[in-house]
Amino acid sequence: MEKIIVDVAWCDRIYGGSLGSNVPGAVVFTAPTFEALQKEAKESLEFHIEGLVKNREDVP
Repeated sequence: MEKIIVDVAWCDRIYGGSLGSNVPGAVVFTAPTFEALQKEAKESLEFHIEGLVKNREDVP
């Protein structure tokens, strides 16, 4: 199983994250806490993969 790179930033009292270059497309998410950001990352990735499957695109 390949690890997914997640870029994390802290800006103006909120965490921001994006999935790295090994996931096609732009997936960006925010949350008020690091724990919430981890949950958002998981949910965003699942939603993105569901969309890839629905559109019959390659899933990494």
